[in-house]
Amino acid sequence: MKTTIITSRANPLIKEFAKLKNKKYISQFGKVLIEGKRFIDDSVNRNVKVHNIIFTDENLIKNLTQINCEFIQVSEQVFELLSQTKTSQGIIAVVELPKFKFEFPKTNFLVLDNVSDPGNFGTIIRTAVAFGFNTIYTLNGVEFYNDKVMRSTMGTLFDCKIVSITIEQLKLISEKFELICADMNGQEALDFKVKSKIFGIVLGNEANGVDEKVKNCCSSVVGLSMINNVESLNVAVSASILMYILKN
Repeated sequence: MKTTIITSRANPLIKEFAKLKNKKYISQFGKVLIEGKRFIDDSVNRNVKVHNIIFTDENLIKNLTQINCEFIQVSEQVFELLSQTKTSQGIIAVVELPKFKFEFPKTNFLVLDNVSDPGNFGTIIRTAVAFGFNTIYTLNGVEFYNDKVMRSTMGTLFDCKIVSITIEQLKLISEKFELICADMNGQEALDFKVKSKIFGIVLGNEANGVDEKVKNCCSSVVGLSMINNVESLNVAVSASILMYILKN
């Protein structure tokens, strides 16, 4: 294992890595930064392509030396330029950005309409993988490669397909698969019977719900009955409950 040592923030390679904190350059370069020992370990175990590992202390890379990538040891000052967390663990990896083309799902799936909170999106991804909803289609909303989204998934980001689609592509999906819209005014989910072997759950924006154009693509609308004057749930919580109920 060969290690490069960099102590200057003005180093061209560090400047290039720093650009990966900007979504414009993530898309342009096809690479993204992931931070933290556990996140990197989980990603390596999922055979994610690693280009570089940047670290401050050699003890952080003891179990990573078998990876075929460039190792770069940096000063604390240089690391701070790249870190996106308040409390850093001193290790970052530059990895290949997953890319998926539009295709029809092979398992149960989700459609997220303008879900904008990174924490919600990351939790939804993790839960979707746990319950076998292995494809997630997104209409607008936060990007899956947002740092907060990725950290919320705890590595499961790399276990599913996340594809940005248009309303026209959603209509194509609706012609072949049952789409079930989540809405507080829908039929009680516990009483709902899924008709298809493969189906999709459609979830909307945290504040505004599912857009009417998207809802019109759905064949059914389901909700969750609540008590004690609670009118709605967090979208990630709703997604988790609905996936668990309907997958059976």
